[in-house]
Amino acid sequence: APSQIAPKICKYDQKTLIWDLAKGACGVALVSTPLFIAQPVPWLLLLLLTLEAIFLFFIIRIGIRALSEYQVSHEKLAWVKPFKKAINWDDLTKLKLRYYSTKKSGENGWMHLQLNGGGNSINVDSQLEGFDIILEKAAAAATKKQLPLDPITIDNLNASGIVTSVDRVEI
Repeated sequence: APSQIAPKICKYDQKTLIWDLAKGACGVALVSTPLFIAQPVPWLLLLLLTLEAIFLFFIIRIGIRALSEYQVSHEKLAWVKPFKKAINWDDLTKLKLRYYSTKKSGENGWMHLQLNGGGNSINVDSQLEGFDIILEKAAAAATKKQLPLDPITIDNLNASGIVTSVDRVEI
């Protein structure tokens, strides 16, 4: 029976997170240096503090990803560390898949998956080990429930090799 199969544990790749952490730390260091060396004029101080806050937010987000653990099974997707949220596939009400590229050519990008259901929302991206499994299960649940999907989501599912029988709906 499907319920007897152990859930797949999914985590973010630690090597990628360390590289992201290094980039965030460099950003903090570069922005902090003028604050310690000189007394910037008020508008520049505001700009530097804003940039500092953005880099610190980025570092906190990396920390949350480093601690994050997801479990995917035939019944549900659960975010089990450091927070606890779950969406049963039967309760899925929204699937949204977006592709973001770092280059004009569309290469070197990542996918971002947003799932809603049972009063919860879980967001993961393609840097998560096991992302493909989550995407396949979510798409199967959306197809089974005949959830309306926007054209961008359908195109991104197709680009990922997943064909759905769900009609395109302009949202």
